[in-house]
Amino acid sequence: MVDKRPVLVLAGLLAAALASPLVATAASAAPDSDWLPATPANWNLLVDKTSTPPVTVTHGVTEHAETYDTVGGRQPADVLEVNLADPNVRLGVVEAGNTITDPADETVGSMAARTGAVAGVNGDYFEINASGRPLGGVISNGQVLKSPRANYNAQLGVRPDGSMVMGPETFTGTLADGTANQPLNSINVVNDEAAGGITEITPAMGAATGLTPGALVAGHQVSGGLVVDSVQGGVTALPALTGDQEDLFGAGAGGAWLTATVHRGDTIGVTGRISPDDNLTQLVSGATMLVRDGQVYTDPTGTPPSGVNPETAVGLSQDGRHAIIVTLDGRSGESTALGVTPAQVAGYLVAHGAYTGELFDGGGSTEMVSRLPGAAADTVRNIPSDGKERPVANGIFIYTNETTPGPATAVTVNQGKPVTTVTGAGVPVPVYATDSLANPAADRPSVQVIPSSLGSWANGTLSVRRAGTGVIVARAGRAVSVQPLRVVDRLAARSVTARTGALGVGRTARLTATGTEVSGDNLPTVSMPVADPAAHRWSSAGPRIATVDPDSGVVTAHHAGAVDISLSSGGLTGSTPIVVSS
Repeated sequence: MVDKRPVLVLAGLLAAALASPLVATAASAAPDSDWLPATPANWNLLVDKTSTPPVTVTHGVTEHAETYDTVGGRQPADVLEVNLADPNVRLGVVEAGNTITDPADETVGSMAARTGAVAGVNGDYFEINASGRPLGGVISNGQVLKSPRANYNAQLGVRPDGSMVMGPETFTGTLADGTANQPLNSINVVNDEAAGGITEITPAMGAATGLTPGALVAGHQVSGGLVVDSVQGGVTALPALTGDQEDLFGAGAGGAWLTATVHRGDTIGVTGRISPDDNLTQLVSGATMLVRDGQVYTDPTGTPPSGVNPETAVGLSQDGRHAIIVTLDGRSGESTALGVTPAQVAGYLVAHGAYTGELFDGGGSTEMVSRLPGAAADTVRNIPSDGKERPVANGIFIYTNETTPGPATAVTVNQGKPVTTVTGAGVPVPVYATDSLANPAADRPSVQVIPSSLGSWANGTLSVRRAGTGVIVARAGRAVSVQPLRVVDRLAARSVTARTGALGVGRTARLTATGTEVSGDNLPTVSMPVADPAAHRWSSAGPRIATVDPDSGVVTAHHAGAVDISLSSGGLTGSTPIVVSS
């Protein structure tokens, strides 16, 4: 007999959930529902949880995806697990264009590519569609680009030993002109001058306009401090500085001190420190602290968003040497990606063992990139809710300390899986070699199809000539890999499907199709690219939410909502829902 108890219990739980929303913690799961996965604090009741196997990005860093199905909807997550105690791994903070004021900002993918990162996520809130400046502090590779926010808990720092710390970091400084002294409030924080303070302007600031009128001391750095070149009043715009140039900018009491005390030719002593950690190599601010001492925490200094959104977060172990970096998608509907509240992200981090945790910028900014095994560049791993990468102010990135590729210790064919395809197909079969640190190896793989009459492999594509069985053999240095190859003479598919992520209004995406080969000899069912894309005919039905080119499969999003896109190919039919986000 089949035990129907779990089905009946689930049906009852779902019915109750429809009557009144359920929120449960892991400890509050019903004792007679042990078959249910544990529900994180502040989440709707979890009824299913799946995870993909972890993939090594580089030695000490793995990536996997999780899907939580709750009574309120589906929530996917992309997760990086980082061992900061691994000598191969280091973490860095990158500022868009390496400049604090950058109205164009820069995508996470671009920052990763230009700095050689193997993975990364977006960072701080920023002045979007305006100056592009991050709201909080930034330290990159030991250089203070912008001093941290005072009396603010949501600061993520990296110590010289590579470990990470979360909590308040405060800048204090002093200006000395002869016997006259005045507090230095910040570095590259132009908002401080409007409050009567003085901020130090460095080349990292970039050009800034639209400022509160203030006093500007322009100078250049020498070993004894700042030599004053000019003093001006009523300044509302700052030029971009270069080389050894450095300015002081202040208004109110700070501006009055500058104009009354400082003169051309003076040498001003400039000192500053960050406490409690004055030797941080990296720092980036976030939205709010989520976890403290292993417990969900309500941060009185934080600025969390309201409602449910895509979110980016980081959780740390107590010793700061292990991190979980996660993006949780949203704004794509209950069946695809619902989105989360800050309290739910806190519950998620605690459930994953975080001792401290922090929320970063979310919404359309939420993005994760990483380098897939064998790949030369990073790709976007989550589905940004804008339907594309959003330029942001800064990001948190992971690097390998390996400077030169090592000899191959492993070579992988088709992600370690047998290849099954159809006669006449040209199918992607990735082959790559990795070294002892799981980075791309110095040795280039050679690939052979045996027997050669079955087909040939070149540049990642297997071209198939006839039906039969054989093997694909790859060699790189002393590493060898063999995968079985099976070619069928026709595609006996039950359906044809195509999938894409959520699209933003006005965006496009190209659909690809896969078919399912169902053998008659008790071999496994295998999905594969359909052999002849030229034979596809695409169509859309229902409201004009998205349209599709019938030949190319390029979808154009017009209005927010969801619509089915249909495909016919060689007598086979299938469909897939396309979600359009505003």
